[in-house]
Amino acid sequence: FASIISVVDLNFLIYFSMISIVYTYYYFQKTQKTELEKTQLSQQLTNAKMNVLKYQLHPHFLFNTLNSISSLIESDYKLAQDTIANFGDLLRDLLDLKDTNLIPLEEEMNISKRYLDIMALRFSDHLNIVLNIDKTICDTLVPSLILLPVIENSIKHGYSYEKTNLEIELFISKEKNRVKIQIKNNGAPLKKSLKYGHGLQNTIDRLKLLYKNNYKYTL
Repeated sequence: FASIISVVDLNFLIYFSMISIVYTYYYFQKTQKTELEKTQLSQQLTNAKMNVLKYQLHPHFLFNTLNSISSLIESDYKLAQDTIANFGDLLRDLLDLKDTNLIPLEEEMNISKRYLDIMALRFSDHLNIVLNIDKTICDTLVPSLILLPVIENSIKHGYSYEKTNLEIELFISKEKNRVKIQIKNNGAPLKKSLKYGHGLQNTIDRLKLLYKNNYKYTL
């Protein structure tokens, strides 16, 4: 009887061990699959949010640019033609971006320069643009269209009855392992009760989605 019991115990132990190994294996596989699905869903959600933010930004920016062009048609027909040509090049650049979240700094700057060229034609001698870009970081990836809303705001809110000659300064440099982008104008000081508009809020939201808390934004 003792021999039978010992054999049964041994077989039961082997059986239980095998069952445990099999269940552990399938549980591990299922857990891995679940985590992978969670990661993919999270990435898809992030991409969807990024696309919504970008597509919200495009009409806002394009509408303001079209307004600038329309104001030129009666006053300076030739200048309006040149501006429309630049605008066409800018539209092509925007369409080529598709759903890309990060692009090289050089590509981002090319898009921004097209917009600045349009604004320079629009405001003629009343707008001076200073660019100071560290060429060693031209290949660094930055969020696509991250400069346009800030540049646009610096021009839009820089002009006033008291300040008809505006200067926009754009500095981009590398500080340790970070890229520092600074946009300044010589317009009137900001009011204390400042409310973020659509463009600036989108900029902050995109930085938060892309870099979590690993970024710094000041105004």
